[in-house]
Amino acid sequence: MLAQLTGFLKTMLKPDQFSRLGPETPLREFGVLDSLGMARLVTFIRDDMGVAVPMRHLTGARFRSLDDITDLVLTLRA
Repeated sequence: MLAQLTGFLKTMLKPDQFSRLGPETPLREFGVLDSLGMARLVTFIRDDMGVAVPMRHLTGARFRSLDDITDLVLTLRA
């Protein structure tokens, strides 16, 4: 799950940013999750991972890092 999310987010990064992206990287501060990035990520989670993310879960705390997003997806999948 973490590997899938990391791979997707890397498509939104410049190559020089790849090595700095880790499970606990703060994604907003890193410049990955602006409004367009968030929409693309939620669409990826829904379409490619088969997990719908309800509006009430679209919060900064749940999308702070790859670890947080992974936890959210695993919870929603259960």
